Amino acid sequence: MKRINRLFSLAIAFIVLCTVLYVPNAQAVSSNFVVKDGVLINYSGNDATDVTIPGDLGITAIGRDAFAGYYEIKKITIPIGVKTIGDASFAYCSSLSSVSMPEGVTTLGKYVFLGCSSLKSIHLPDSIISIGAETFVGTSITEPIFIDAGTVLCHVPVTFANYTFPSTVIKINGGAFDGCVKLTSITIPEGVVEIGDYAFANCINLGSITIPKSVISVGTGAFSSTKLPAAILVNDGSILCYVPKGVSSYTIPNTVTAIAGGAFLKCSKISTLAIPEGVISIGDLAFLDCVKMTKVIIPKTVASVGFGAFLGTSIATPIYINDGKILCYVSKNVSSFTIPKTVTLINGGAFLFCNKLKTISIPSNVMTIGEEAFGRCGKLTSVSISNGVTSIGEYAFAVCDYLRSIFIPDSVTSIGQDAFVASYVTIYGEKSAYIKKFAKEIDFPYVSIPAFSVTTTYYKVLNNEYVDENVNVVPYGFDSTSYTINGKQAKRYHPASGVFSEDGKYVIKGKAGATTKTFTFTVDKTAPKIIVKSSAGKVVKKNASITGTARISITEKNISSKTIKFNGKAFKWPSTGKVKVKGSYSIYIYDKAGNHSTFVFKIK
Repeated sequence: MKRINRLFSLAIAFIVLCTVLYVPNAQAVSSNFVVKDGVLINYSGNDATDVTIPGDLGITAIGRDAFAGYYEIKKITIPIGVKTIGDASFAYCSSLSSVSMPEGVTTLGKYVFLGCSSLKSIHLPDSIISIGAETFVGTSITEPIFIDAGTVLCHVPVTFANYTFPSTVIKINGGAFDGCVKLTSITIPEGVVEIGDYAFANCINLGSITIPKSVISVGTGAFSSTKLPAAILVNDGSILCYVPKGVSSYTIPNTVTAIAGGAFLKCSKISTLAIPEGVISIGDLAFLDCVKMTKVIIPKTVASVGFGAFLGTSIATPIYINDGKILCYVSKNVSSFTIPKTVTLINGGAFLFCNKLKTISIPSNVMTIGEEAFGRCGKLTSVSISNGVTSIGEYAFAVCDYLRSIFIPDSVTSIGQDAFVASYVTIYGEKSAYIKKFAKEIDFPYVSIPAFSVTTTYYKVLNNEYVDENVNVVPYGFDSTSYTINGKQAKRYHPASGVFSEDGKYVIKGKAGATTKTFTFTVDKTAPKIIVKSSAGKVVKKNASITGTARISITEKNISSKTIKFNGKAFKWPSTGKVKVKGSYSIYIYDKAGNHSTFVFKIK
């Protein structure tokens, strides 16, 4: 999982959970814990400050984000039997100051205590063998943290201005020095072989670093937001890890076979780049926020590109690798896109932030949709996935605010966690019990095809409903479709714009074998027109005064209500449309689509 989407998910958790009420000195009860297959997946004790996770619920793992954002919690007690603590499980619990963790816990995920600013110390059991990146970033822990007999350095306090590595260290964990703003120089000793993701990120005054030849692996953004003045290469020059963000051009050495994640992060002055033959891999977020980059030349030797590698650039053309099999990047400015028949994998973050894209059809040649592939496509309204796709990654369609429908075929056997988080979708499916179960688990509506998805920008349209805006109709599972408007047969099924915008009554018909289904709706974006004429036949203007008789008429067939008030009081609607009593008249008309008009006049 990458920093960009993990922090995004944490932000959602934080915003939602910070709406709860705070009650001092409260304790959690067992009903607050949701456990599935041994995993504590959710906690709902909104007012608790002292939380003891029950030991009798069979919990072996604490799930991702389970307690994230619960700023009230001050103390947490984890029971015997828990082996794994998932990513971001206690992130942004800003009041958390005490953690009791038993022997037997072996793994802490990424970001577990991220942003726990009140946490000043923690005792980790000897059983722990793995800690994910950035687990202690944003805490107030005052001593360095090691695991695995001192071979893995996991945390250095941000107050340290210098640091000497013990000879036992062979790995610098992800985020270990993140935010050490007083650090100006560092010497990594011989014997260290790995530097993790964001290990020295945000060490804003770090201007000098010595890296030994023993280092053969460097993670994403390891040196981002530092003052290091020169490019960093490791492993005999085969891995390009870092390029200073102030450079306007850079020539990649021919020794390079891998561009590490975040290597060119925020190199905002580079406009073009040629990646030489021999480079095999490009890491996650490698060119993130290279805002002036309009062209990159990628050789055929590149076999893999990481998540969001070109996110935040100004490259206009799509990027493919492996003879067109992997779609890596699509410009955020596209309003429509056709996925080529060569593509089998849509890379993680490929369409991320494509805020002009409204619909997408994923063809049968695609097998995998990567993590956050269509995340935050703010105007995406409908998605159709063809049979052939087997896997949908985590956050694949997260925060697609206007996404109202998606067809998921039976070929899909794996859907990642939070694939539709902060989106509000009706799932259309075939016969797959897995898809039905998935929809039920996340509490999304499920509709078996053949069926029509009929939506406006904001809501689902009901059969025979009147609406006052454009309507998007997507047919799922039909062999053929047609429609009539105001009783007249249209020449084609779907308008070129993708939406039905003309006022009128639509009857959509679809056929699937012997099955025929119809759906009817009326688009009415025109407010009712009220016409008032004097006894002389002249049209009366709003707020005018006339003498004699007035005749009221309405040019609207789909009226839901009509009201007249005479001198501010309810008045019976005249059957002939005529009124003649002297006084003030106010007319209110509403149609079935919600449009309304008012008209005021006087008879003197």
